[in-house]
Amino acid sequence: MSKPKVCSIHRVDFAAVAESLPKIEPHVPRSNELIDILILARGFEERVVEVPRRLAQAKAIDSRTFVMCGRYATNQTDNDNRFTELVQWLAGTTIIDCDADSPSNTEQQIAALLSRCPRSRAHRVVFDISGSSSTFIFSVMAALRRSSTPVELEVVYAEADRYYPDVQALEGESFELRHNASFASGRPREEGAGSAEFHESYRGLQVENRPSHIIGVPCLSTGRFERCLQQLGEEDSADPSEALTLILPYTDADAHNWREGAIEELARTFTANRTDDATKLPHVERCDTHVYVQILGVILRLADTHLGSNVYLVHFGPKLQTIGASLALLAREEIALMFTRPRKFFADRYSEGVGQVWSLRIGDLRKLVGDLRNVGCLQVRWDEAAPGEYLPTHS
Repeated sequence: MSKPKVCSIHRVDFAAVAESLPKIEPHVPRSNELIDILILARGFEERVVEVPRRLAQAKAIDSRTFVMCGRYATNQTDNDNRFTELVQWLAGTTIIDCDADSPSNTEQQIAALLSRCPRSRAHRVVFDISGSSSTFIFSVMAALRRSSTPVELEVVYAEADRYYPDVQALEGESFELRHNASFASGRPREEGAGSAEFHESYRGLQVENRPSHIIGVPCLSTGRFERCLQQLGEEDSADPSEALTLILPYTDADAHNWREGAIEELARTFTANRTDDATKLPHVERCDTHVYVQILGVILRLADTHLGSNVYLVHFGPKLQTIGASLALLAREEIALMFTRPRKFFADRYSEGVGQVWSLRIGDLRKLVGDLRNVGCLQVRWDEAAPGEYLPTHS
């Protein structure tokens, strides 16, 4: 009789998976390595031109490249004016528009594009998020994950050189002045909020009569954040210390670290006004604006912490954090995503110039999400008699 195998059981920890996740690096275009599909959005900022310019100069895009360009309902004139500059670097490519505000249209267009590309290898897809809204980023990531066509994904992001407001000009001034002033005038940087909706690609799994928990990622303009909370049915009497977790940003960049306190002040003022007890503030997590892995890990942990609740994400955070949040929701499909768009941005008070350009080489997105879905599962490992065998099983 053969000797029985000895096994051990352990839980897959996020820290172990995080070690193998791709790192964000300075962007260096790979010359003459053809991009099959370039995905970007029609934005009004100067930085939306930077990545296509780099790719064109490196000869990474040509007549064989498809460009999927997201259009927004807001600021169409501003976006079209910038597009006249952008399109010069896309000469010869096949440009196809999609509705960046519509998750279903975005997913349909990506599926159609992938079916038109040669199938002899994994399609090389570059997603330029420089001018992309969080809604569009979530839509594209879901569409690429759900496609049966293999892709090699690279996410590229051009920062602005200066953001509203100009902190150099306002150094030493009050938060109110910083928040209400800008490069050109006294208007806010956006106005209004459209209707709040559930994202079609992240509907979650809600069970009637379960309590709700909201993961909120606010920005300097809280109107859209408040609209989403109202749509979710949060009453003024709700206890924010129980029903809400805030994920606030931090950064080591001297030019932007004042924004940490500004966002925190707005978020805490908003939540404190929703209860008579000012001490009952929500739980707060802090995530680096440039480390997508941090917010990814926090959302996975919060999803497991609130297994008995209906969990919602309301996300208006920085673009690189949006990549981490989208990966978390692809791995935890029980979380629902709520979004809304402003009625108008003020293009002259948003950002100026082009700063650092970053690259995240995700590669096989389906495999990466599969690895994330194993986080929290149990694995059975056998002894040396059968090395490498394991059986993942959900806890």
